[in-house]
Amino acid sequence: NLCTLGFLVLRPPQGQQQRQGPDRLIIEGLRLNESQIEQFRELKEEHHSQMQQRDRLQKDSQQRLWQLLRLSAPDTAQATALIDTFLVLEKEKKKLTFDHFRKLRAMCDPEQKVLFDSLIGQIGRALMPPPRGPQK
Repeated sequence: NLCTLGFLVLRPPQGQQQRQGPDRLIIEGLRLNESQIEQFRELKEEHHSQMQQRDRLQKDSQQRLWQLLRLSAPDTAQATALIDTFLVLEKEKKKLTFDHFRKLRAMCDPEQKVLFDSLIGQIGRALMPPPRGPQK
């Protein structure tokens, strides 16, 4: 019971814990030096900004799609166009994330590249949203 209480009191807040996780894994797992940490933070800010922009556009597209359902005869061509827009933005996000990690790997020295190659699966899992609903 004491261990559980200590864990609950000493752990970082939930949102902070999730934000720190991948960063800590990358910084410590790749053994980045101070200069590389700064480069990583710049890459991260650039990536975050690009992702937020696409998230906003996706949200707008999704909201417009739901608005169509208020009509007695929704325009299915417009619905398809909104869905296509949403999917194009999702594809862009995947490519931006791929490019982000390609740039991260490029800034690594040869030893760090070996570490990167062994950690990339773990990093990817750390970035995935938690699964929804019961797992089968």
